[in-house]
Amino acid sequence: SRKTQPLGKDALERLSSLYEEYGGKLEGGVAKLSHVSRANDGTTKMLIELKDGLEVETVIIPWFDKGWSTICISSQVGCKQGCTFCNTGRMGRLRNLSANEILSQFFYALKICRLASIPELANVGKFS
Repeated sequence: SRKTQPLGKDALERLSSLYEEYGGKLEGGVAKLSHVSRANDGTTKMLIELKDGLEVETVIIPWFDKGWSTICISSQVGCKQGCTFCNTGRMGRLRNLSANEILSQFFYALKICRLASIPELANVGKFS
C-alpha cells in the first residue's frame, strides 16, 4: 500500500460522499490538522482545528518496545477543571465534540502513525 493513502479510489469516493455537508472532503472538511509536534520519546501532539475555528489536542503515545501506541482524544473543546497550568483548563468547557469531530482525530492519528512510522494504535484514552 502507498504510505500516503492506503485507501483505493472507490473507498475514498464512498467515504467522501458521507461528508457532502462539508463539501465532500475528508481532510479539511470536518476538521483540519493545524500543528504537529513530536518529543524525543516519540510522543506526538496534534492540534486539530474544527470547522468553527476552535481547536482540540490529540496525543499519540508510542510504546515502541511493545509495538503499539495509545491515543488520547478530546471529547470536548476546553475543560471545566480550570487548572492554571493547563491551556485547555484555563479556557473553560466550551462545547462537546460531535462524533465526526472525534472520529477526525482518529483519522489524522492513523495518518501520522503511517507517515512517521509510529506503531499502530491499540489503546484509547480520553481528555475532557
